[in-house]
Amino acid sequence: MSAALKRTPISVDEYLASELDSPIKHEYLCSVVYAMEGARNQHNRISGNVFGKWYSRLSGIPCQPWNSDTKIPMEFT
Repeated sequence: MSAALKRTPISVDEYLASELDSPIKHEYLCSVVYAMEGARNQHNRISGNVFGKWYSRLSGIPCQPWNSDTKIPMEFT
């Protein structure tokens, strides 16, 4: 993970608004925004294969996998 783009804390709403027109992906962790590194072809091939297997195995049940382009809120306690 690269250095924080903005060290001052920002709100979730500010982060989400800034992501709408950003040409690169970011991670929002503990109110700080970090630029995400691009993946290599080998990583994309592996993650694509894993996603395909999960998608196939989860067919017919109320659960579905998501790829890295989907924002998923997570809370840590």
